[in-house]
Amino acid sequence: MLQVAINGWEMRGSIDNLWLFGGDKMITTSIIKRVMFLALLLPMVCSRPTMAAEMTRELEPYDGVFQTGFYECDSKKYLKLRDVLLSEHSFWRNCQIVAVPSLKEAPWVVYWTKGTIGPPYVVFKTVNVREWFDGTFEKASESTGTSISESTADLLERVWDAILLRVRYPEPKVHGLDGTWYYVSHSGRSGRVWSPYPSTPAEAFIRFAEVDLRDYARAGDPWRQCKIAESARDMLARLKK
Repeated sequence: MLQVAINGWEMRGSIDNLWLFGGDKMITTSIIKRVMFLALLLPMVCSRPTMAAEMTRELEPYDGVFQTGFYECDSKKYLKLRDVLLSEHSFWRNCQIVAVPSLKEAPWVVYWTKGTIGPPYVVFKTVNVREWFDGTFEKASESTGTSISESTADLLERVWDAILLRVRYPEPKVHGLDGTWYYVSHSGRSGRVWSPYPSTPAEAFIRFAEVDLRDYARAGDPWRQCKIAESARDMLARLKK
């Protein structure tokens, strides 16, 4: 029999059958175990985003649904998303990035392509956010395209080649719950990254693709092409350091 008094509480019983008495209150073993479990779990939960960020400084290899080439079956919902976002230009999709947020936002894709005539152009597509979470989406809710020059398209190819040359397996492999998966592919090579750590090459690349290239495709403003080319040169110089 175990009997201990601490701060007005009296503990009685064995390790397997423990009771706490304090005035007219009583706590059983099951409640104690739950409190101990939460005390152990809380530091792990609080530290998880930091752990996830630490492990996503670079892209990791990826061979799945959002490649530019052969597709693997990840899930019915992702296959459906692939069909909606990537069914067009299947033989000429360059410098592609697919973003799949975990919460609040809808997936989107950006890439550049080229027809039999005319200049290359950057394509942006997304689906309705409510339909995405319900799984009821059937088509893109927004689809735009803005032309770019051959020289800008060449710069983008060099940027994508440079970031994909940095792909490597993370160790250990840890990812968070609230963030975005980014799937990057070009010329048969693919990689992915989960909400990359700030001030890393991966984070700078994602910011370039998201802020510069995606917004350029959505705005449809060809005058912003000089900014795209300038940002691509800066990105390329950083990735080659």
